[in-house]
Formats: sequence, structure tokens, C-alpha cells
Amino acid sequence: MLCTLACAAPAPERAPGQVPEWTLRRSVTIGQPDHPVYGLSDVGDVLAAGDLVYILMRQERTIRVFTQGGEFVRDLGRGGEGPGELASPAMMGWRGPETIWVSDVRLRHRFTFLDVATGDAETVSFRVDATAYREGGMTGLAGMGVRFLAAPRRSSAVSVAGTVREPIVVADAAGAVRDTLALRRIDGDDFAVITAGIRSDGRAYRSHPLPASDMLGLAPDGSGAVIVDRRSWTGSGSAEFGVTRVDSWGDTLFHRRFAYEPLPVPAGYFDREIEQELEDPSGFIVDRREYAEALRAFYERRRYFPPVTSVLLAANHATWLAGPEEGGERGWLVLDPSGSTTGSFRLPADSYIRFATATECWVDELDDFDIPYLVRYDIVP
Repeated sequence: MLCTLACAAPAPERAPGQVPEWTLRRSVTIGQPDHPVYGLSDVGDVLAAGDLVYILMRQERTIRVFTQGGEFVRDLGRGGEGPGELASPAMMGWRGPETIWVSDVRLRHRFTFLDVATGDAETVSFRVDATAYREGGMTGLAGMGVRFLAAPRRSSAVSVAGTVREPIVVADAAGAVRDTLALRRIDGDDFAVITAGIRSDGRAYRSHPLPASDMLGLAPDGSGAVIVDRRSWTGSGSAEFGVTRVDSWGDTLFHRRFAYEPLPVPAGYFDREIEQELEDPSGFIVDRREYAEALRAFYERRRYFPPVTSVLLAANHATWLAGPEEGGERGWLVLDPSGSTTGSFRLPADSYIRFATATECWVDELDDFDIPYLVRYDIVP
């Protein structure tokens, strides 16, 4: 079974200074302002298989299908709340080579399965039978045939109390938990303040802008998960982060640790965060001075940026990790299926990698007018 992040680790590797630097060559761009088909709005998950690319259009409540060359093919699925319809699609992935699953936020506990060849749809209700967790709350969900990987989310009040362990479970189509694959560390990223009228207990919860909890990535085909131990450096000892990859049966595929150069939080960073909080127009804060002092004490626990800010599991079972923003860019590190470093590169900080293989990646980008485009980059090692 699983060797969790608490197990003894090998000596850390260096990352990414001695890793080959890749070049990403822009090859295809999808997007055209105000066009009914080529215009993109709220781009969600992206999948690619063969000559086709599937884009989850959350606002339009459909999956838009293009060729790898950027030509529109058709839409899969339609908006609505009936069987086979999408009300508020959140995530998508593969259920076998011919079927895409889509999870729905508004229609809780529901999956829609879409046949990519015929467009036929099937709806399955899904609810994890784990009463210790908040009903319907999921930090991640991935379908694999009639089994599901799920990370039920505890209420914020639990993480306020300190470090807790959040399970990644396997459930059947009825929602019954069949196994626990791993435990993810949740490390007090929230704090409570006295408020007026927001919650029955008179409190509201705020999350740290530089979270230290383990990051979770789920393979879109349900083949496994990756957990990143990315606690920020405290100023003493070695600066390291850990990566553990498990398959859908709970076997540990690799567990490695990597040394990195800590990036200090610049002066004034938290002051800006506090100022934005105090400008919140909701008006729930009872004592703004007390609230600002509580925020400052909360933020003082982080003097360095977390080493990993984003994680993606690629179609070729590689693990892609993004670092903190620096100079308007983020550095990316790619691990092969065994966990060895295989490549690194940099992208603008506001770019979001939606899908990747061994030879390409699809990136969600915004232009100077915040108009979204989906761009294919070919990887040149």
C-alpha cells in the first residue's frame, strides 16, 4: 500500500538548475473575440486525443471540439438540468478511450458521460459515503470506469485547529468508499475572525495567500494522483519539497524530494493583501483594526513563497510543477513517470497549462485586453 509523505525520504535532488531547459514553440492558437464558435470565455479543463482537442466551456455549458490545427468540429453536451445536460460543469476527464466524464457543481453528486463519437449522454448520481466530511465538498474528483478518485473536503473550521490529514479515497459508482489511497496534509491555512451575521457561529474564515498545505493533482483518467509537500522554508535547515505519486490501487510509484532556492516575500506584500481585505465591501468586519492585526499575525508565519504553486498530471504520466511568480514568470519543472527530472522551462505567470503530453502542451492565455486564447506549444527538448 501507500508510503505517505511522512516516510523516510532519499537525499534531495537539485531542481531545476541542472535540468535540461526546454523551448516551447507556439504552433496553434484557438480564439477569436466575439465569434460565436471560435470565441472563448471561461476555459476549463482541456483534453486531447488523436487529432481532436476538447475544451470544457463552463459558461456555455458545453464541450467545444476542435482539430489539433484549430478548426471547429462540433459541440458535445448542452446546458440544462435534465439527464445528459450540464448545469454548471466544473471538471472533465476520460472514462475509457471513447467517453468523457463531466462533473457538475450545481447538480451536486452528478456525473455526465459523453460519447465522443456519437454525442450520446448518460447521467450518474454520485455521492461519497463519508459522513466525516462536508456533504458534497470535493477538492478533486476523477472518474475511471465505474470507480472514482475523490478528495472529500473538511469544513474550514477543522483546518483552523492545526494540521489535519485529508484522505484521497476510491469510491464505487454508488459513492461507497472502497479504499484510502493517501493522506494529504492540511496545515492551518485558514483562520477565524469574529464577524456579524455571516455564519451561525458568528465567524468567517480567511485563507492564507501563500498556502503551505500539500497540493493534490488527480489524473484526468483516474489512473492515480500526485501529492506535493510544498511547505515554505522557515529560514533554517534545508529548503526542500517532496513529490509522491500513487496509482489508483494505492501503490507508490515514486517518492522524491528536491532542493530549491527559497524566494523571500518582498516588503509590503502582506500589507497589500491586508489592504485589499479591509476594502471588502461586504461590511461583515466588526473591528477593522483588530481584523488587520489578526491578519498580520496570521501572515507572519510565511516569510518565503511556497516552492510549488501548481501541479498538473500529463497524459504520458509525467508530473508538471510550477514555482512561484518571479519577474512576471513562473518556472516549470517536469518529472518523468519515475519521478526523475526531465525538463524545465518558463512561462508568463498568468498562463495556465491545461493539458500536456510528451510532445506538446495546451496553455490558457490572456491578451492585453484579458481576452482568452488556448495556445498549443510544441516541446523542443
